[in-house]
Amino acid sequence: MAKNLPIAIDIGNHAIKVAQGVSDGMRPRQIRYAYTPLPADYRWEPGAETAPLLPILRTALQEAGTKGNSAVCVLPRDQVTLRFTQFPKARREDALRMAMLEAEQHIPLPAAETVVGYEALGDASGPDILRAVMIAAARKNVVHAYLSLLDELGLESSQITLDSLCLYRLWKAQLGGSESALLIDLGGKKSVISSLADGLLYMSRAVDCGGDNLTAAFAQELGCTTAEAERVKREEGLARTHDRSDGVISAWLNNLCAEIRRSTLASPQRIAQPQRIYLTGGNSLVPQLPRILESKVGLPVAHLTVAQNLIPPAREPLFSLAISASLQAAEPREALNLVPSEVVTEETDRRKKRFGWGLALAIIVAVVVYLAGTLVLVLQRESQIRQLDERMAEADRITRQATSLRADRRQAIDRLEYLSNKYDDKHRFLDLLLQIHDAAPPKVWLTNLMVETRVNGDTGAKTILQATGKAPDNERVADLIAALSHIPNMVQVDLQSATNVPFGQERVVEFSLSCELTSNPIPAEAAADDTP
Repeated sequence: MAKNLPIAIDIGNHAIKVAQGVSDGMRPRQIRYAYTPLPADYRWEPGAETAPLLPILRTALQEAGTKGNSAVCVLPRDQVTLRFTQFPKARREDALRMAMLEAEQHIPLPAAETVVGYEALGDASGPDILRAVMIAAARKNVVHAYLSLLDELGLESSQITLDSLCLYRLWKAQLGGSESALLIDLGGKKSVISSLADGLLYMSRAVDCGGDNLTAAFAQELGCTTAEAERVKREEGLARTHDRSDGVISAWLNNLCAEIRRSTLASPQRIAQPQRIYLTGGNSLVPQLPRILESKVGLPVAHLTVAQNLIPPAREPLFSLAISASLQAAEPREALNLVPSEVVTEETDRRKKRFGWGLALAIIVAVVVYLAGTLVLVLQRESQIRQLDERMAEADRITRQATSLRADRRQAIDRLEYLSNKYDDKHRFLDLLLQIHDAAPPKVWLTNLMVETRVNGDTGAKTILQATGKAPDNERVADLIAALSHIPNMVQVDLQSATNVPFGQERVVEFSLSCELTSNPIPAEAAADDTP
């Protein structure tokens, strides 16, 4: 029997995208979708006036022919703060508490104003049985703005998720997640670059390199209006403009390529370098963009397919985000959901009230039947006695289960305390990394950090931090040494080597340096595990 999946709503800079999958239990058999443009001078931001947006959303839902009232909203990457870490495998309630604790320590948002969620990205592995997880935090006012929209549309909020997470799930479902790749969602205001490898999402960042900037570049280079520039961008693309190396369109391409390289360099060293780039989003349909991007970056570029020919291929990049959110919202998993707990509680209370009215009606019917005759009364009482026995047995079973759950909870708390103590040294190393990151001048990349203990008969044991990296020139290296010298507990910052090496079409300085940590030494095994 066909099942209507949740309705996914993607509110973009220029249009509303609505999609709803229809599944037969194994695969999608139909996609209902609609694309409704926003007024040219209107941009909706969470908390802004919704009156102009509501009729457009209702039109999109009507044109798509959606059914049911369960909906999922997709937050843009720049509205969500992410942290990638590892957790021991635990019950969802315990894992959520660990995520909230991690968010309080590492995500710079006030806890009272924040909604925290998590998603398990992989299975547990390693000697400590840890698994990769992504923690997401969004401001409550942003989340409640989307929930208010759904409420005014008469829809129930089954899930609030993240755009880059939906596209990561799509990549994993369609391609198996066996290769290392970059996934680029080219939006209107911003683009989102995600690093993927070994079936996991390692990084996702929003960059100011969207389609609106490209349209403005067309208008400036061709000397035409914004509307005409948008038409040329969509119909002719980069075929007749990208050869001008000094033009603003070429500068836009160079900026996008630079952001791609930054994402590659920022990935941990243990992650394989990307082998392919996948494009999605409406601006990925600009003619000649994949071919030119491939020639500039040196990696194969392809579009990320979505719906298995259930919609025209030329429309897939426009709806990839909404379709992915709808198809995967109903899948059983530890999925990210930023719907606040108090909203879930209110929905549960409403369902209990509806159940209460139904129960009251059932009692009235039972009384009428009771009065129908003596025989019916006797049979009904016998049935009630049997039901009561079953309920008592069920209550006894639930009591035993609750006792077992309390024991599991105590074990989970003990395990959490053990892990907190075990990884205390690693957290101190992460604090040191954060100080170095804040002090380092722009355009300096540290590629390796190592802490070791040296024993000298005269001076005793010393904790030495060794670092290697790349910088545009020697002046930046000198700036880095000066900045590190001002960090407490770091003394005698010495340059070990500096070599001018090629890097793409440019040359950079590859350097190494060392310094002494005067207090709170970091164990070498903690530093080795967290080397960037």
